[in-house]
Amino acid sequence: MDKKPLIDTEKIKESIKNFRFDKATLKKTLPFLLELLLLAVIIVGDLLSKKYLVRFLCDENGGEWYILNGLTYSSDEYMSFTAIKGFLDLEYSLNTGMGFGMMKEGTTGLIVVTSIVIVALLGYLTVYRKDSEFLRIPLIMIAGGGIGNLVDRIALGAVRDFFKFTFVDFAVFNVADAFVTVGAILLIIYLIVQIFKPKKEEEKKENEDEEEIVIKFVVPGLDDDDEPEDVVVNEQKSDCSQENSDNAVDEENADNHGNFSIVEENKQSFKVESVEDKDEQ
Repeated sequence: MDKKPLIDTEKIKESIKNFRFDKATLKKTLPFLLELLLLAVIIVGDLLSKKYLVRFLCDENGGEWYILNGLTYSSDEYMSFTAIKGFLDLEYSLNTGMGFGMMKEGTTGLIVVTSIVIVALLGYLTVYRKDSEFLRIPLIMIAGGGIGNLVDRIALGAVRDFFKFTFVDFAVFNVADAFVTVGAILLIIYLIVQIFKPKKEEEKKENEDEEEIVIKFVVPGLDDDDEPEDVVVNEQKSDCSQENSDNAVDEENADNHGNFSIVEENKQSFKVESVEDKDEQ
């Protein structure tokens, strides 16, 4: 038995080939385009913040900034500026490890691991586009922040960090780290809610979505011009233990043109009985 590929490239090619710039198609793809826009805003916002904060701190501290592989950085080991006294400082540092100063001197390994995770996230977001936005947005935040820091590691060999809380002992971080952290927290909350979500609510929703089935039932003996009876049957079985008053036969509505008649019970089910059998009773 052939296994279904994780990413169906043929389906993606077919979707691209059949894409049309009409109103229906654009309406369908609009959420995905907005997600791409959010991803781009996170990446560009992170890289621009790093560029201008490096130059700002160099101007405030009399340092010098340089451009390497298109990114602005400084060789100064320490530059700082008080942004909000007693709360937040701008402190420049080059971090060769993970976010918040973890796993220092692991640039090469982090580039490989981060690249794999980002490719997996972007592949998932591209293929499985019907997931809840409460799941997709945190994944986009994590992917966007990861790409921002990945660009730094590839171009500079380290990540540029700036923000430091002064009211608590906390590591220096940047905009990308903030998005990754917030996205991870939202993702954990979403998963916890899904795990402990009551199953009764899901079953109730499924029952509400059930559609009634209309059955065309032709009774033998009816004239050709007579319309066949429309019998509405609920997908769920009716309760046969209801009171006798609920199961009373409406004799005036029974059709006795032939040897059989349709008797309606609770508008949920029907039965066919012989007129001759009923007369014998």
